[in-house]
Amino acid sequence: WTATIDMFKEGGVQGLFAISGDLKRIVLLLLAVFSWVSGSFAQLSAYSFSTGTTGVLDPMPGSTQVIGSSTDDGVSGLQSIGFNFIFDVVTYTQWSANANGVIRLGGTVITTKWNNAKATTGFATTGINPKLAAYWDDLATGTTGNVRFLLLNTGGFSAPNRRLVIQWFVTVPRATAGAANATFQAWLDETTNAITYVYGSGMAANAANGGYTFGIGNGATNYQSVTTSTNTSSSVAHNATQTGAITAGRTYTFTPPACSSPSVSAGASSITQTSAVLNWAAAGGATAYNVQWRAVGAPTWNGPFTVTAPTTVYNIPSGLSASTQYEYQVQTVC
Repeated sequence: WTATIDMFKEGGVQGLFAISGDLKRIVLLLLAVFSWVSGSFAQLSAYSFSTGTTGVLDPMPGSTQVIGSSTDDGVSGLQSIGFNFIFDVVTYTQWSANANGVIRLGGTVITTKWNNAKATTGFATTGINPKLAAYWDDLATGTTGNVRFLLLNTGGFSAPNRRLVIQWFVTVPRATAGAANATFQAWLDETTNAITYVYGSGMAANAANGGYTFGIGNGATNYQSVTTSTNTSSSVAHNATQTGAITAGRTYTFTPPACSSPSVSAGASSITQTSAVLNWAAAGGATAYNVQWRAVGAPTWNGPFTVTAPTTVYNIPSGLSASTQYEYQVQTVC
């Protein structure tokens, strides 16, 4: 069997099994043919944080505008990421953004949320989770600004190394009747699931609304918040009172650590004409596993379904068809 299918990426392997039409003859074809390079993670504090000073904004030729000029607190519609992106355990394929420097992952459109103050919303709010805050503050696109995106998918950014670039060209500080003066981008990378914020010119000092927020978040205690004066990140203290200018070229990157891959050498068992049990060997550091399966050649997967460690089996109780070959994949959650 040669794998040419779109893989369920990150920290896992794949197996193959077949349902025979004859219950007396059970056919098992087991191939551990893929090792994924990293896993997904249940706490954002596990992400490594790094910063740099030599970042260059992507020129974004052929990009698509999702929020136009003369917009205060504008919101985009749902957009495709262009690949499977894993953030805080969950695999996402869609995103939306507002003009206030925030991205929301998933199939629910982000709100106009502009108030990043810790006492009222901030990373504790659930209304726009999961959120990526490239520069969260009350902003506006002004008379000339916009929010745009581009999927990089050729050359060095071909699958499985595609990159989604989302760019804000806005007014800092907020000026609804002024021309846009500040540019920053968020990069989402396939396979590594890294998130990078890159800042261009115009990121002036901004005390208009009490301060801005940088970071990633998915709950009141599950976040990383950057302090730009020291270029450090904290998962225990949310900083929403920052007012300093950001030098062009500054970058902040959040990268999940690698998980070891499980093995599917144990294969499928208890196979009947309509059911099977999927098995795999435990992976070091795993807190859970994501499992998905499908008939070979099917366009979509069933799942993913989450199994809490140390359990290393998943039961498909019904729905399989006789004389059909199936494949399944297991992903480590650390």
